[in-house]
Amino acid sequence: MTLVRTAAILTALAAPLALTACGEDYTEFDEMLRKGLPESRAVAVGYMFYDCNIDGERGICENCDILIHPGDNGGYRGTVTHWYHDMRKEDGRWVQAITGERGRQRLTSAETGSAASNAMLDEADKWCTARRNAKGEFVILKQEG
Repeated sequence: MTLVRTAAILTALAAPLALTACGEDYTEFDEMLRKGLPESRAVAVGYMFYDCNIDGERGICENCDILIHPGDNGGYRGTVTHWYHDMRKEDGRWVQAITGERGRQRLTSAETGSAASNAMLDEADKWCTARRNAKGEFVILKQEG
């Protein structure tokens, strides 16, 4: 793992503190959405939490994620998706009531290994950042290869 990737992961650990800096604490929603990513079969997983708009016991949260898998004919294939989540309180707990896509980008690489997954993660970071004008920070949750 490169020094840059290590720094990104350490910065991500401080992200919950940054979320409270604006006066709103969306840590609970951020953690809920991160846990929903299917990491087990992926080669690499990236994630960017944007924000939430909460009004009482309902709200909308948004995030962007990337999943990179081995391709059917070698190489890697990846999907970057910008999601919205309709959140509501049920019995005092927040739940995801509805989830939908705001946009999707497909990525492919004829190569495998860490250089290929790094390039795909970098491309995904740029796409996610452009979707919300750097409102979140792209975090690598898993990387093999």
